[in-house]
Amino acid sequence: MLKNKKIRVFMTLIVPFLSLLYGVGDYYNLWDHLFGRKAAMDGYRRLSQLFGPSGLIIEQREPEYAAVYKILVSYTTNKTIQEFHRLGKRPHSITRVGGPMGADLTKQIPEGWPDVRFVPGTLPLIFVYGDPHKGSGKAFRVGTLDELREGLAKSKATERFFVTTILIGLLSVILALLNVFPAKADT
Repeated sequence: MLKNKKIRVFMTLIVPFLSLLYGVGDYYNLWDHLFGRKAAMDGYRRLSQLFGPSGLIIEQREPEYAAVYKILVSYTTNKTIQEFHRLGKRPHSITRVGGPMGADLTKQIPEGWPDVRFVPGTLPLIFVYGDPHKGSGKAFRVGTLDELREGLAKSKATERFFVTTILIGLLSVILALLNVFPAKADT
C-alpha cells in the first residue's frame, strides 16, 4: 500500500496531534470563534436579555446578525422564510417578541436579593423584512429562543461528530490497516 516509512511515521503522529489540537481548541472555544458560533451565542444572549430595546433587536449591520440568521434559517419550518432564503432575500432585523416572566414575584422578594424574572425559551423570534423604521416592515415568526439554543448545540455536536468520529476515526482505521498490512518494501 504505502511504501514510504516517512508517510507511516506521519500517519502515526497525525492522529494524536489532531486529537490534541481539536481538544485544546474545543476547550478554549477556538472552534466557536472560527465557525461563527461565538457570534451566534452573543446574539442568543442579547435576544434573551430581560430588558433593553437595543438588545432585543439584531440588525443586519451588527456582528451577531449573520451567525444568528444562519442558525435560525437552517432550522426553521416557516415556508415563507425558507422561500425568501432560497431567493437570497434576507431580513432587515431579527427580534424577540414578549417580555420576562416573574415580575409579580419581585414584590415578594426582600431588597438586595437576586432578580427572579426570567425570559422563557418559548418566546418567539421574528424576522423583520423591509425597513420597519419607514413603516414597510413585515414580520414572520422564525422560531423560539429554545430553538436558537438547540441549533447552537446541534452545530457543536455535528462538528464534534465529524472531527472526532469521522476524521480522527478514519485516520485511526487507516493507521491500523497500515500496521496490519505493511507494505512489501517495509518487510
